[in-house]
Order: sequence, then C-alpha cells, then structure tokens
Amino acid sequence: VDEEGALWISTRGGLCSYRDGIWSRFDTNTGLITLRLWEVLPAKDKVYVGSPGSGLTILNRAEPKYPPLVDIARPVVDREQVLIRWSAYSHFGEQEPRAIETRYRVDNGSWSRWNTNREADLPDLSPGNHTVEVQAKGLFGDIQRRPTATTFEIEPRFYQRVGFLAPVAVLSGALLFLAAAYINRKRRAAAELRKSEERFQLVASTTHDVVYDWDIPRNRIWFNDAAHTAFGNPSDGSSHSREWWVKRIHPDDRERVQKSIDRIIAQKGSDWQEEYRVQRADGSFVTILDRAGLLYDGSGSPTRWIGSAGDITEQKRAQEELRNLSKRILEAQENERRRVSRELHDSVNQILASAKFRVESLDEQIPRRNAKLRQEVKKTKLLMDKVMMEVRRISRNLRPSELDDLGLLPAIRSLAAEFTERTGIRVTLKLPGNEVAITPESELTLYRIIQEALTNIEKHSQATRIRLSLSKDDSTITVRIEDNGKGLSQGRAAGTPRKERGLGLLDMKERLTYLRGTLEISPRSPRGTAVEVRIPAEVAEIKNRA
Repeated sequence: VDEEGALWISTRGGLCSYRDGIWSRFDTNTGLITLRLWEVLPAKDKVYVGSPGSGLTILNRAEPKYPPLVDIARPVVDREQVLIRWSAYSHFGEQEPRAIETRYRVDNGSWSRWNTNREADLPDLSPGNHTVEVQAKGLFGDIQRRPTATTFEIEPRFYQRVGFLAPVAVLSGALLFLAAAYINRKRRAAAELRKSEERFQLVASTTHDVVYDWDIPRNRIWFNDAAHTAFGNPSDGSSHSREWWVKRIHPDDRERVQKSIDRIIAQKGSDWQEEYRVQRADGSFVTILDRAGLLYDGSGSPTRWIGSAGDITEQKRAQEELRNLSKRILEAQENERRRVSRELHDSVNQILASAKFRVESLDEQIPRRNAKLRQEVKKTKLLMDKVMMEVRRISRNLRPSELDDLGLLPAIRSLAAEFTERTGIRVTLKLPGNEVAITPESELTLYRIIQEALTNIEKHSQATRIRLSLSKDDSTITVRIEDNGKGLSQGRAAGTPRKERGLGLLDMKERLTYLRGTLEISPRSPRGTAVEVRIPAEVAEIKNRA
C-alpha cells in the first residue's frame, strides 16, 4: 500500500493497482519489462517493480496525467432501441486504443463495469430526450472529471402523438390517389407497349436486314422474316438457340465471335459489333455486319440481346477489289521506279563517267602556264562529281540496289549512312545480327516507311539524333524510329501539299494495309516523336534467303 492508500499487487499477468474503486493494470504493452515480477515498492511519486533477472522497472507517477479522450459516434435510433458506439484514444500513445477500458451510463444512472467494449445496445427506452455519458480510464486509473456525453431523442409511436387521426386520414387519401394514379399509369404504359411492339413488328417486317431478339435466360432467339431471305428458312421451335446459330458461323470465325460475345457479357457492356461469315441454307457463306445491344435486369444479369445483321458480302468484295487495285498501282509504281533507277545507274551514270574521263584527259593536255583554263577544268570535274553523286542518290531513292542484292538490313545501314552524311543528323541503329527472312514485299514496305520517316524528320523536326530499331519475334516484326525534334504535330503543317510529303502518312498506312500491319505515331518525353510499325510475322511469309 502506498502513501495515498492505493493497493499495488504483483500477479502472473502483470502489476495491478486498486484505488477509489478503480482497478488499473500494467503489462509489457504499458511499461513493464517482463511479466515475471518480484518485489514491488510503491513510493510517493514512483513505483519500483523488481524482476528475477530482467532488471528494475520504475513507473513514474509524478508526470502530468492526461486521461484518454472519448469520441462518441452519432447514436443509431430505431424506435425504442438505440445503439451507441464510441472510440477511445490515449495521449502520446501511452495505451493501445483497443486496450483502453471504458464505462458508460444513461441519464445519470449507475455506471457500467469497466471493459474494452466500444458499443452499448440500449433497448426499451421511453420516448423523450436521453443522455449517454462515457468515461475512459488511463494507466494509473485517472479518468476525465467531466465524462463525454451525447444526447438523442426517442420519438413517440405514431398512435401516441397528438393529431393521430388527421394524418391517418390524409395518408389514406394520398394512398387512394397514388393507387388511382398507378392504375392509370399502368394502363397508359400497357397501351404504349402495344404501340411500341406494333412499330417494332412493322420495322422488323419491312426492313431488309435480319432483326433478332435473343432471350438469354431461356436461350431462345426470334428472327424476323428477312432471315428467310438472307440465310434460308431457319429451323423453328426450340432449335432457335445460341448453339444453333453458332453452328452456322464459319469455322474460321466461330471462336472469335464466341469469345467476343462472352467478353461483352462478362464486361456488362451495352453495345456490340462484329463482322463474320454465316452459312446459308444452300451451303454458301455470306459476310454480315452484326450489331446488337444488351439489356440487364436489376441485379445486373443480362436478359435480352437485340440486334440486326446486314449482308455486306458485295461491299467486302468491292473493298477487296479496291485494295487489289491500289496494290497493283503500287506494284506498277515500284516497277517503274526500278526501271528508271537502272536507267540512271546503267546509262546516265556511265555517260557522266565517260565525260569525266574526257575532261580529265583534257586537263592533262592543257599547258601548265594556262592556269586559268586549268582552274575552269578543275571546277568542271568537281561539278561532274556532284552530278554523279546526285544521280546515284536519286537512283538509290527510286530503288536501292542494296535491297535487291543484299537484303533489308544492309539497305537500312546504307540509307542511314547516306542520311547522316547528307544532313549531319546522327542515326543510331539497333538491328538484328542476322538478316530478317521476310518476303520482298515486306522488305520493300518497311524500307519505304523508314525512308519516308527519315525524310519527314529532315524536313520538319529539327532533330539532332535519331534512334532506329528493328526487331522480330514469333508473332511480330517491329520497326521503331525515334527523334529528339519538336514533334510531328508542330513540325508538319496541316496544309502541306501531298507532293511535298513523299509517301506521307496516308501512303504509309496504305502500304501496311496489304500486310495487316499497324502504324502508331506518338510524342516522346520530353520532346520528339516516335513512329512504330508492326507487321504480323505470319503475314510476312517467313522464307529462307538463298
């Protein structure tokens, strides 16, 4: 017992203190070194706690004591039953919040027992205002002088309130009015639904497109009359199911369409569109454009799949013919480039070389004393060298001989070297160690795109460095060109004439269309532009170079 009359007891669970009817407990979480206690010596301002082998613990009672704070949440009132929740927090982290003991009382009644509960369920309270007070206990049993309190009101039952009959009468009248309004609204909704169904049947019967309605829970599909003309007479009865329709899809498109349907349902999407081939009753296939919308119930489960499908076989055939025509035009253009390039290289360049030899021979015959004439001849030779270099550059741009003789990678290296020599812009190459075995058409497409990209950088970007990489894996051939210029959106004027842009972006995309490739142009951070080209490896028709 200390000088103030507090009782201190050492136990196997820690140190306990009892004073003024309040118990306090100390353990390893609140200051003790160990739970194995020995002698306890309480003094006026300190408590000395011994232990066998773990040293001495001193609890300082002279420091100012700040009881824990209590925060009471807003009471939850349900008629005569009230749920009170609160939280307790100690100053400076002296105690863990869940270890702080609290007690409560209602309307100045008796206090509850100290415990670590943080809520109280108060049943059967009388109508009127009520007050709940909560206290929290500190380490040394110190508590707040004024408990934290909150008030709430219990509303009397409706039959206990004044003027009960009048509100009941008003409510009854309102219910009757709402019932009449509901019945009237339901009748109007039914009439509107009939009109809507009539309009739907009219549209479905007059349109040339196939209109269908898939009841997903029942797995039943309804088709309009146009399905008879488009696909032949479909089976009737229970055979109109998703499985019945999937069997009519072309085997090459079936898996893709099924995955697309399952994906849009899993994502809870509302709009769906796919192109695929469907078998007619006579065994032939037509290409359709299928558009649909999904409806869901209140729980988010799909209930209806309503869509329309149009025959686009002729449209697809016309598009394919147009692509083939464009492809033949490009092939004719490349053939003409090849012919002009050979003429420049084999004919014009040889004539210029012969003329240069004659000028050099003439230079040797001019007397040394005629320095002015010899100087003019020297200028003529330099001019002819420039002409021959320009002819070779034009010939290489038209059709690089390295591409036909050595392959894509040597042609890219030669193009980069010539570009750096002419412009002073440094080009860093990252190419595979071995030649990439792809079709000549793919080689030419990649070369032309790289050539156009370098031309655009030279004209518009004001770049000083270019990074060009080519890579290939099992599925894709990728070419990426990056520069540190001011960017494509700023460097290329919107009104630049097409003839001043070489192939241009449209020509790049058109060439890639035949190879099912993609072109992506994006800004780089902090400045510059990145051009990335991807071609499927299976489309490039991997081959062995002789």
